[in-house]
Amino acid sequence: MLAKILNYLKITLVGLSVLFVLLYLADKISLTSLINFSILMIGLLVLSTILTALLNVGENPKSGIRFGIGLGLLVVYYLIGLSMSTDSLHKKTGEIIPGSKVAEAGIYVLYFVLFTALIVGVLSSLKRLKSFF
Repeated sequence: MLAKILNYLKITLVGLSVLFVLLYLADKISLTSLINFSILMIGLLVLSTILTALLNVGENPKSGIRFGIGLGLLVVYYLIGLSMSTDSLHKKTGEIIPGSKVAEAGIYVLYFVLFTALIVGVLSSLKRLKSFF
């Protein structure tokens, strides 16, 4: 039952995302609204991930250490990304776009996480190759 509800929720959120992008492309909503919606979606994603991990910690306490390390690393990545990002200016009005710095920090976090996953994948493959020979 819970899986069915989560599936409907996922479909709804994807549909809302597509709707917001189409409304922005049709000039019906502003870039600020799209950025705020994106920040909301990222917040929901982070919240659901943390809640799921906390439920898993209750079932397997040893996974709590990995969860803590991963969450700490994600916070460090976010703080680094936030310090690297800048406010963006609207092309027509020259005003600062609210939320643009946070969105840019999120992009940097994505780069950091992808780079970390690449390094971990390479090291894991090398470890397997070493045990093979």
